[in-house]
Amino acid sequence: MKNSTLLTKIQTEIMKEFYSVGPTKVIFDKREREALWNKASKRLTNINFSQLVEKCPALLHQIMVSYDSGNNIQSAAIC
Repeated sequence: MKNSTLLTKIQTEIMKEFYSVGPTKVIFDKREREALWNKASKRLTNINFSQLVEKCPALLHQIMVSYDSGNNIQSAAIC
């Protein structure tokens, strides 16, 4: 059985697309994420909402939805 490392045309296109996208910048470091998670899960109001509007409006939206619904925000949204 011969090992082949040739990619199909579709695989090649996927690989080119994958490597053409630049690296994603992490918005908050681990310490900041943990602090934000603790505040959001306790529904504290001392979160810096203006910072969230600038850095990640989608995360702010998820936090506000969790506050309004009474459900905790999913940890995957922060971590």
